[in-house]
Amino acid sequence: MNLFDRKMLLMRMSHPKRQRGAVLVEFAIVVVLLVMMLYGIVQYGMIINTLSTLSYLSQVGCRYAAVHSDDPSADKNSTTSGSIAYYVAMIANNTTVKSTDITISVSPLQTDTVNRASGKPVTVSVQYDMGKRSYFGGFVPGVKAGTNIVTKQTTELIE
Repeated sequence: MNLFDRKMLLMRMSHPKRQRGAVLVEFAIVVVLLVMMLYGIVQYGMIINTLSTLSYLSQVGCRYAAVHSDDPSADKNSTTSGSIAYYVAMIANNTTVKSTDITISVSPLQTDTVNRASGKPVTVSVQYDMGKRSYFGGFVPGVKAGTNIVTKQTTELIE
């Protein structure tokens, strides 16, 4: 028996055929875990992006409300040009959040002339159902399945 035959014999003894299938099983388990981790990273990234967008929309809407608080159409619905809700909806159309999926509210209302005066605070709230951004809700820790309403609000003084 020459040296080459001995090496081949040792290789065959150290790697029996039944262990070759174990590598495939280990690879399948690792791939599943890596795909789940990648999905979680992408899902959390989408959620953080949405939260950041909602915060931005409430800030923009509140600034608009603070400057245009005395406009007659300021408190109209989101289809009325010149209203706070319309302005926020137009900004939302340029983001990852659809304007039809958000609810915008302003406080105090324009009819409250005592609290809706110069130097008084105005608050703009933006609500969104985060369930629309979470795929396989409940699968990722910290993400609830179904309806999950998130509200971001900003307060500024009226000019």
